Amino acid sequence: MHKAALSHLSAIESSCATKPDCLKHLNGLNARESVKNIAGKIVSLIKECHEVALQVCTTKIKPQTSKHFRIRRVCNLRRTLCKLYTYMHNVINSNLSAMCSRN
Repeated sequence: MHKAALSHLSAIESSCATKPDCLKHLNGLNARESVKNIAGKIVSLIKECHEVALQVCTTKIKPQTSKHFRIRRVCNLRRTLCKLYTYMHNVINSNLSAMCSRN
C-alpha cells in the first residue's frame, strides 16, 4: 500500500498542478473502500483502547459523598487514553469529511 501511495504521489508531482489525478486504486482495491477499511480498523483500535482504559482505571467510591477517587497513575493513564481517543476520532472524522467533500 505504501508503494502504491508513493507512486501516486510521484505521478502527481510530474503531472499538471492545476488538476491532479485522484487516487483510484490502493492495495488492489478501490481507494475509497481501502481508506474506509483502514479508518474502520483505526476506530476499532480506539474503541478497544477506550475499553481497556475503563477496565484498568478502577474507581473507589467514598460512601459518604459518593465521589470517585482514582490513583494518580491510573488517573493520568486514563486521561492520556481519553485524549488519544478524542484526537484520533477528530482526525478520522476530518479526513473522512474531506474525502466526501472532494467527490
